[in-house]
Parts: sequence; structure tokens; C-alpha cells
Amino acid sequence: MADQNGTYMPDKKKTFSGPSWVMILVIIPVAAYFVLTPFTHDWFLRQEASASGYAIVAEHYPELSAQAQEAISSRIAKGYLSNEDLHHLMSVMVKETPGGIQTYPAPDFGDERESALTQTIQNLWGVPRKSKAKVILLSLTSR
Repeated sequence: MADQNGTYMPDKKKTFSGPSWVMILVIIPVAAYFVLTPFTHDWFLRQEASASGYAIVAEHYPELSAQAQEAISSRIAKGYLSNEDLHHLMSVMVKETPGGIQTYPAPDFGDERESALTQTIQNLWGVPRKSKAKVILLSLTSR
């Protein structure tokens, strides 16, 4: 290519001075995943259990030992079960229930299905769960 004076000027290769696409598309998302996962996992465990979680515990509550029932009662004494509570209680219930516990599909106590997005928004706003299964479990543990 020639300039205005007719002098030949070789094409200059364009150099990219910004971050590479590999960094943008791979390294940053992977790093964000490893940084954010512990925080999101802990946040999820502190949130209130879903209606399905309450239904599973309520269905098996009457057939559990007095010790397991006391464990459930002590955890729900605060008025709700967190996902962490539910995880612990499922471990206790599995040991006592011959043949294990069916978690999917969860027992149906007439609660409407909520999307994961709806549950997340309610958790962010601190809205307590309103479910029939929760009311049944609270009545079972208050006896």
C-alpha cells in the first residue's frame, strides 16, 4: 500500500492491547465460580426449607423414634426449618426409616408448586414460607 507521496508502506498488523478472549470467556468465569460458590452455598443452607422439605419431614414424623422427633421439634422451635436443618434431619430420618425416604416426588399436602426463582426472591426479601406442610409439621411437633 502506498501513502500520499507514493512511498510503499507495509501493512501493520493490528495489535490487541486488551485482555485476551480466553481470559474473558474462561478464566474470569471459572475464578468467579470458585470465589462465589462457598458464599452461595452457605447462603442457601441458611434459607428456609421449601414446602417439599416440610412435607417429607411431616410425612415421616409419626413413625420416627422419640429421639428423632425431639431432634425435629428442637430444630423447628424457631418457627421454621432451614435447608441446613433439613439436611441434618434427613440424615436422622434415613437411619430410622427402613427402605429409605422418597424425596421426589415429595409428599403432597396440597401446596402449590413454586418456581426456584420465586423461592429465591422470597428468601432475598426474608418472606417466611406459607405452606400447608409447614403448618402440619408445626402442629405435629407442638403435641
